Amino acid sequence: MVYLPLTAIRGKIMIEVTTEYHITNSDLDELPIYKCKGTCKKVWWRGDIEQAPFGVQLNCPMCGGALSSAKEHLDFKITRFQLGEKLMPNSPIRINHSSNLLEEFIPLREKYGWR
Repeated sequence: MVYLPLTAIRGKIMIEVTTEYHITNSDLDELPIYKCKGTCKKVWWRGDIEQAPFGVQLNCPMCGGALSSAKEHLDFKITRFQLGEKLMPNSPIRINHSSNLLEEFIPLREKYGWR
Protein backbone atom coordinates (compact mmCIF):
# COMPACT_ATOMS: atom_id res chain seq x y z
CA MET A 1 0.00 0.00 0.00
CA VAL A 2 1.31 3.45 -0.93
CA TYR A 3 0.74 6.32 1.51
CA LEU A 4 0.69 9.88 0.24
CA PRO A 5 1.10 12.77 2.65
CA LEU A 6 -2.31 14.31 3.31
CA THR A 7 -0.92 17.75 2.49
CA ALA A 8 -0.18 16.51 -1.06
CA ILE A 9 -3.83 15.55 -1.63
CA ARG A 10 -6.54 18.14 -2.22
CA GLY A 11 -10.19 17.57 -2.97
CA LYS A 12 -12.38 14.65 -2.03
CA ILE A 13 -10.96 12.59 0.79
CA MET A 14 -12.39 10.81 3.78
CA ILE A 15 -10.33 9.72 6.75
CA GLU A 16 -11.35 7.66 9.76
CA VAL A 17 -9.21 7.56 12.90
CA THR A 18 -9.66 5.47 16.01
CA THR A 19 -8.58 6.43 19.52
CA GLU A 20 -8.91 4.64 22.83
CA TYR A 21 -12.64 5.48 23.10
CA HIS A 22 -13.70 7.07 19.78
CA ILE A 23 -14.08 6.54 16.05
CA THR A 24 -13.82 9.87 14.23
CA ASN A 25 -14.42 10.62 10.53
CA SER A 26 -13.35 13.75 8.67
CA ASP A 27 -13.34 15.28 5.19
CA LEU A 28 -10.35 17.49 6.06
CA ASP A 29 -7.03 17.13 4.23
CA GLU A 30 -5.12 16.79 7.49
CA LEU A 31 -4.63 14.57 10.51
CA PRO A 32 -5.81 15.56 13.98
CA ILE A 33 -3.21 17.65 15.80
CA TYR A 34 -4.42 17.57 19.42
CA LYS A 35 -5.06 14.69 21.81
CA CYS A 36 -6.91 15.04 25.10
CA LYS A 37 -4.91 13.75 28.04
CA GLY A 38 -8.01 13.96 30.27
CA THR A 39 -10.75 11.37 30.68
CA CYS A 40 -12.14 11.38 27.11
CA LYS A 41 -8.89 10.78 25.14
CA LYS A 42 -10.46 12.39 22.04
CA VAL A 43 -8.46 13.82 19.13
CA TRP A 44 -9.14 17.27 17.70
CA TRP A 45 -8.30 19.08 14.46
CA ARG A 46 -6.74 22.56 14.26
CA GLY A 47 -10.08 24.26 13.49
CA ASP A 48 -11.82 22.64 16.48
CA ILE A 49 -9.75 24.43 19.12
CA GLU A 50 -9.52 28.18 19.57
CA GLN A 51 -5.88 29.18 19.38
CA ALA A 52 -4.20 30.71 22.42
CA PRO A 53 -0.95 32.60 22.96
CA PHE A 54 2.22 30.53 23.19
CA GLY A 55 2.60 28.91 26.60
CA VAL A 56 -1.12 28.92 27.44
CA GLN A 57 -2.47 25.42 28.11
CA LEU A 58 -5.26 24.41 25.72
CA ASN A 59 -8.13 22.40 27.20
CA CYS A 60 -10.47 19.82 25.73
CA PRO A 61 -13.97 21.11 24.89
CA MET A 62 -15.44 17.71 25.80
CA CYS A 63 -13.98 16.94 29.24
CA GLY A 64 -11.79 19.94 30.14
CA GLY A 65 -8.60 17.85 30.16
CA ALA A 66 -5.25 19.18 28.96
CA LEU A 67 -4.53 18.95 25.23
CA SER A 68 -1.18 17.91 23.81
CA SER A 69 0.14 17.14 20.33
CA ALA A 70 -1.47 14.09 18.73
CA LYS A 71 0.88 11.47 17.36
CA GLU A 72 -0.20 8.87 14.83
CA HIS A 73 0.20 5.25 16.05
CA LEU A 74 0.50 6.45 19.66
CA ASP A 75 -2.63 8.58 20.18
CA PHE A 76 -4.69 7.52 17.15
CA LYS A 77 -4.50 5.19 14.21
CA ILE A 78 -5.85 5.65 10.71
CA THR A 79 -8.45 2.93 10.16
CA ARG A 80 -9.79 4.16 6.82
CA PHE A 81 -8.41 6.49 4.16
CA GLN A 82 -10.53 6.87 1.04
CA LEU A 83 -9.58 9.09 -1.87
CA GLY A 84 -12.61 10.27 -3.79
CA GLU A 85 -14.94 9.65 -0.83
CA LYS A 86 -16.71 12.11 1.46
CA LEU A 87 -18.87 11.71 4.54
CA MET A 88 -21.78 13.26 2.60
CA PRO A 89 -21.35 12.11 -1.02
CA ASN A 90 -22.72 14.36 -3.78
CA SER A 91 -22.86 17.32 -1.38
CA PRO A 92 -20.72 20.48 -1.43
CA ILE A 93 -20.59 20.29 2.39
CA ARG A 94 -17.28 19.27 3.99
CA ILE A 95 -17.52 17.73 7.45
CA ASN A 96 -14.73 18.86 9.78
CA HIS A 97 -15.26 15.77 11.85
CA SER A 98 -17.90 13.46 13.20
CA SER A 99 -17.03 11.49 16.32
CA ASN A 100 -18.74 8.57 18.02
CA LEU A 101 -17.88 6.68 21.15
CA LEU A 102 -17.05 3.04 20.70
CA GLU A 103 -20.13 1.18 21.99
CA GLU A 104 -18.45 -0.37 25.03
CA PHE A 105 -17.41 3.08 26.29
CA ILE A 106 -20.80 4.85 26.07
CA PRO A 107 -21.31 4.54 29.89
CA LEU A 108 -18.19 6.70 30.36
CA ARG A 109 -20.08 9.68 28.91
CA GLU A 110 -22.41 9.64 31.92
CA LYS A 111 -19.70 8.77 34.43
CA TYR A 112 -17.43 11.67 33.44
CA GLY A 113 -20.05 14.14 32.18
CA TRP A 114 -18.55 14.50 28.71
CA ARG A 115 -20.27 17.14 26.57
